[in-house]
Amino acid sequence: MTIKQEKWDDAKTLFELGKPLSYIERETGISKGAISKKSKKGAWFKGKGKQLVLDDARVTVEKATKSKRELELHNEEVNKLTKNELMIRELTNDNMIGVRHKLRNHEALTMLDHKAAQDLIDKASLTLGVNERHSKPTQVSQSTQTAVTEGIGLVGLLAEAKRLKAEKVNH
Repeated sequence: MTIKQEKWDDAKTLFELGKPLSYIERETGISKGAISKKSKKGAWFKGKGKQLVLDDARVTVEKATKSKRELELHNEEVNKLTKNELMIRELTNDNMIGVRHKLRNHEALTMLDHKAAQDLIDKASLTLGVNERHSKPTQVSQSTQTAVTEGIGLVGLLAEAKRLKAEKVNH
């Protein structure tokens, strides 16, 4: 018996809301074993959507206590932030596509390209919610900037780092 995609979508949503397998089985008619197997294969995250539901409930209760004007201002701010978030996600995606294009075409990447790609990946992971930490922006040391502008390369940069470390030990 083939299970319709709509049933699988329901099962995934319920799973990510943190519902027990027995509940999902009753609601969808899909066996617990099949749900468990598909959730592992599809990298479903148990409880992933639960916080969103809790947040929605909290916001609904909060909004019930607001005046009409407060709600108007609230909604304007939410719409502005939503527009900005969508723009950031789109720009991040466009930048990732650009990096992917360079890598697929085996274009030469400088150290600055690598740093920019790493920063982009870090920022994208934060923006898209993949990485929940708040990282500090990576700073390029003076030695790295010198190495890049003078074309010393990675080997020269490592030698410079060893030299600086040896100087610190000797002093």
